[in-house]
Amino acid sequence: MEIAWPKVIPVLVSIGVIIFIALISESSRLVAAIAATFPLTAPLSMWVVFSNAGGQQSALVDYTTGLLVGIVPTLGFLLATWLAARVGWSLWPTLGAGYGAWIIILILILTIRRG
Repeated sequence: MEIAWPKVIPVLVSIGVIIFIALISESSRLVAAIAATFPLTAPLSMWVVFSNAGGQQSALVDYTTGLLVGIVPTLGFLLATWLAARVGWSLWPTLGAGYGAWIIILILILTIRRG
């Protein structure tokens, strides 16, 4: 059985980042937050998509377009969670607000793109 390294390496790197964040968050929440938002998963996933597409540039263009579409709802998620945390909501309601904002913004963007 051959290991598909282009698919395994992103998972291993992601696990390493999660471990790093868990360890560093005890001493610096700011560094942990910056590490959590480091552009890591996008380049790793671009590598997987590009590899799976046999190096086709069009696949990379289509995929990065999707990344641009996806970043807007993610910013909405972060804004909603920040606002919810500031007003004193606990973790689960804060995450609920974030995911609610994310899905609403995503639906709006997809609707506008189709329209």
